Amino acid sequence: MILYISVGLLTILVCSMDLFRINNQIKIVFFFILYILIALFAGLRDDTGSDWVTYEEIYFALLNSTKVDHLIEPGYLGLNKAFIAFGWSFNALVFFIAFVSLGLKFYASTRSAPLFFIPILFYLSYYLIEYEMSGIRQSLAMGFAFCSLIYVKERRLVPFMLCILGGAFIHISIVAFIPIYFLDRVQFRPSTYIIFVLLGVIFAYYNISNVVLGLLNLIPFGEFITEKVISYSSGKAVGFTVGHIAYISFAILFLYYKRIINDPFYNILLNAYFIGLFLSFIFSGSIDALNRLTYYYLMVGGVLFSYIISGTQHVFNKVVLYSLLAAFIIVKIVDSITDPGGSRYYVPYKTFIAAEK
Repeated sequence: MILYISVGLLTILVCSMDLFRINNQIKIVFFFILYILIALFAGLRDDTGSDWVTYEEIYFALLNSTKVDHLIEPGYLGLNKAFIAFGWSFNALVFFIAFVSLGLKFYASTRSAPLFFIPILFYLSYYLIEYEMSGIRQSLAMGFAFCSLIYVKERRLVPFMLCILGGAFIHISIVAFIPIYFLDRVQFRPSTYIIFVLLGVIFAYYNISNVVLGLLNLIPFGEFITEKVISYSSGKAVGFTVGHIAYISFAILFLYYKRIINDPFYNILLNAYFIGLFLSFIFSGSIDALNRLTYYYLMVGGVLFSYIISGTQHVFNKVVLYSLLAAFIIVKIVDSITDPGGSRYYVPYKTFIAAEK
């Protein structure tokens, strides 16, 4: 556990550079160092992560030319086959995906946010354990989604769609992120955002899974996504959770700063975040596995947070806001690795380097 918390504290320390006026070239150097360290932490692991066994089974099924007992996208299968063809191990595949997945996110942060450390800190607080160290296919797809934000900001549809297409070959769930490009046409009043949240809380207590699955079949690749959702679903509705309180708290903060930050891209991201929050409530009350679709929308909170820190004039206020986010990443890390259902997958941290010795 100490190692995980140390990684969180190191991330907090390095990302705090966004609070101060520091030469941008110096910040880039430390940003790159942070990227290398986090990628090594995620990439050097061995038999660590709740999905490790599943991905290992896929690799060895392809290696031994036996049936793959999982519904997997062709891009990920092709990546496995390429590593097998070159004689590279499953650990090498995990190592490669960690560097590419995080590399896409770190790169996109420098192009889509006014402060590039903050989106990374926000993202890692939610997804370092659950995705970078477990659900590596969706983590890689989320890297493509991060890059697509560059073209949402620049209003370039073709490269945006190419990012979505690239991610879909790895994890089909990214197609749910397509609507974000068109959210520039949507203008909500503050009261509308509040209604979104209130309705969402109500839906969290009602199971409307039949309606949700029916609507899911109407979107591109809907039947394929539905089949995957059913295979992933635990069959239980989780309802309103403590995690939703954090989402709501961030939503209130983002909405408050809407009147201060006059930026079209901020408004697009704000719309996306609230849509993700609303859908998270619905899916939590109906089909828990569908929450995977909302993560693309909720992750934009990091860019929103960077706008807030950047637009806050007083250093004291910046520090207070940053401290809240910093505390959140530690709480999330501790919660993830001490959860009774998941701690056995992460503690102790194991690395294939130690195993080889």
